[in-house]
Amino acid sequence: MVNSEYFNEPWWRRLALLKLAFEKTVFTQDDLVNPLDGSPSIYDENGDLAGILKDDRYLLRDTLDIHIEPQGGPGSRGKYELKRIGAQFANVFLPAGLVTLAALAQLPQTAPHFPPELIRELLNDIRARLGTKDAYILDEALAGAAQLAVWRDSHSLSTDVVAMLRQAVRERSIVVFEYGASRTDDKLCQHTVEPYEVHSSEGHLYLRCYAVKTIGPGGETPGRHYELRVGRILPDTLSLSNDRFTAERPRPRVMVHYILSRKLAKDGGSVNFDEIERRSLLDGRLEIRAWCDSSFAARRRLLGYGAQVQVLGGAEILDEYRREVQQMAAQLSLNEA
Repeated sequence: MVNSEYFNEPWWRRLALLKLAFEKTVFTQDDLVNPLDGSPSIYDENGDLAGILKDDRYLLRDTLDIHIEPQGGPGSRGKYELKRIGAQFANVFLPAGLVTLAALAQLPQTAPHFPPELIRELLNDIRARLGTKDAYILDEALAGAAQLAVWRDSHSLSTDVVAMLRQAVRERSIVVFEYGASRTDDKLCQHTVEPYEVHSSEGHLYLRCYAVKTIGPGGETPGRHYELRVGRILPDTLSLSNDRFTAERPRPRVMVHYILSRKLAKDGGSVNFDEIERRSLLDGRLEIRAWCDSSFAARRRLLGYGAQVQVLGGAEILDEYRREVQQMAAQLSLNEA
């Protein structure tokens, strides 16, 4: 189901543990090391299995309120059991186990542990397995997850808008709506878009799309790819067209080249992009070359590293990153004046 490059990554391991717990309820350490279905081992039997498993169990407990505990009693050594599932998840659990996992993985509080690339691949795999007829099951699960999540823009998030956008993605319908660039911005744009995906990131819900036409205060702008905040779509302006699109337009990708400090490299460095190469340097730092779908996303992630990153390229990313840092420095100077 998941590309082999993900095996043994912490977030893949936690998702695999969660999947096993749902499927078997009671399982043994041997199930973790030698899965009967032929899939890769979840844990390395030569490593600190007990310690790593304990950390993963505590993380699932603290982030999802899902309790996987050692079984008590004679003959239960090395056995684990799905003891408790938080009451707030009761309405999300549907017959398809993987659908449930996808819905849980969408919750913003799990974002640091399940990268968006994995979530996207998982959702695509589930949608393909369900087929067109039963695709609504996945949408219901994701809608349930959205209701449970504590969204940072929940005050402006319309469940009707979310449902219509998911329907448009499923049916490949052209969508028209008005959109504000910020909560207080009264200069609206009207977008006519091909909707590709509704996904969560850092507590916000986004629409990944291609704007066939955008009309704003400055007139009409050429078509381009966007990641638009769903909470900033004006509900009363949203409409689904009878027009359909046949396939997703390829998105221009940007190159990212950077070096992480020894402090971050010591823990292996998180996987934030579609990496081409990662190389350990003699001084202990970590050099990474990768692709990213948008310069905006790349800039945000690199800025999140603060002073622990040296950005080398590509040219587009470096220019935007430099301007952002200079603007931050200018703001700091104003505060100190």
